Amino acid sequence: MRHALCLVLSLLPAGGCARLFADVVHQPKSVIVNQLHYMPNAANLMALPQRFPSSTLQVTATADEVNWTYSLGGKEVCRFTAHVADEGQDRSSVWTTSEDISSDGQGFLCGAVNVAGKESVAATIEGRAADRQKVETELAAVVVTNYASMQKSIAKEMTDMAPPKTQCREYGS
Repeated sequence: MRHALCLVLSLLPAGGCARLFADVVHQPKSVIVNQLHYMPNAANLMALPQRFPSSTLQVTATADEVNWTYSLGGKEVCRFTAHVADEGQDRSSVWTTSEDISSDGQGFLCGAVNVAGKESVAATIEGRAADRQKVETELAAVVVTNYASMQKSIAKEMTDMAPPKTQCREYGS
C-alpha cells in the first residue's frame, strides 16, 4: 500500500501527494459521495484535463470516496480522490488528495487535475457552478510551471503517431 505525506496546499506542482481542499458539510456521507460521483454539469470540470492528447479518465466510487484516475498514453499518471467521513448528526467532512503516479515526467497532467478537481469538489458541495475564470487562471500557471514537461510529452505523442520509419531503396536499385 502506498503511503504519502499529504500537505495542505492550494496548488501542487508535479510530484507528491497533497491535501487540496477540506470542508465540513451538513449532509450525510452517502449523499455527499453520490453528489461527487454524479457531479452536476455546472460544477464538473473533471474532464478538462482530458484535453491533453491520449488522456483518459476513469471515475470510481466507494462508500467513503470518489476517485478520478487519469491516464496518458495508456499509463496512469494521476489519481485525484475526494474522501468523505461521517461526522454524525447529518454532518460529513470532505477533503481531497492528489497523487502524481507518473514515472516519466508527465506530471503536468496532475497539476491540471488538481486545479480542476479542487474547484469541482468545492462547487459541488457548495451547490454552485464552478468558477471557470479562476480555473483558467490557475491552469495557465500550471502550463507555465510545467512547460518543458508538456513539450516533451507532446513531442513523444507526435513521434508515436507518425508512420513507422522504413528503409527505402533508391528508385531503380
